[in-house]
Amino acid sequence: MRSSDDPLRVLLADDHTLVRAGIRALLEKPERGVNQADEAPHGEAAPAARPCAFLLAYVVWLELALFAGRRFNDRSKYPSFEDLMGERDRMLLRNPKTTFVLAHLGWHANDLARLGKLFDQLPNLYAEVGAVLYDLGRQPFTGHDFFVKYQDRVLFGKDAFQPDEYPYFWRVFETRDEYFDYYRDYHAFWKMYGLGLPDDVLKKLYYANALKITPAISKEGFPKS
Repeated sequence: MRSSDDPLRVLLADDHTLVRAGIRALLEKPERGVNQADEAPHGEAAPAARPCAFLLAYVVWLELALFAGRRFNDRSKYPSFEDLMGERDRMLLRNPKTTFVLAHLGWHANDLARLGKLFDQLPNLYAEVGAVLYDLGRQPFTGHDFFVKYQDRVLFGKDAFQPDEYPYFWRVFETRDEYFDYYRDYHAFWKMYGLGLPDDVLKKLYYANALKITPAISKEGFPKS
């Protein structure tokens, strides 16, 4: 636990008032060394985005409670999120002839406009969608428009080969379904919505863009068009 002189500031985000009240009551105990920095009825209203949450002094209580080691807000040890992004972007700008693929949509799935600006600035830049489905599935309109606009720049990706998780990706990308569960009980405590992407966009996302930037890959087994 943190000391009262150096409390951990927590962002409370949950769409159930009673859940927020219960967690708030737990956090208010002085011996926990926790201060509630803010509260939001859902993730979209939260003032700190998830990737930044682990680097700033704000945390989403649920995931931090499950994985206490994911605290990177000690500036004597770890750089800030913006410092890391700045270093990355300068590297990208210095190497215009190198093809880059940003993992996890560059940690900008919660701010697709920011990633779009990078795509506009850097024609050699691509990004993949691993481990950020929870952010895409809560912004179906913005997500749809982003994938259509930048259909030549995004690739399907996954952190691990877990076939039981793939149907959730298909459902988010391919359908217009509403209000369905995410496949884990953390990362997202909100419901998912389908982006309903067109077939031409899906083909590029699933395989065509990967074949384009890695021409040495055998095209056998992939659709011809």
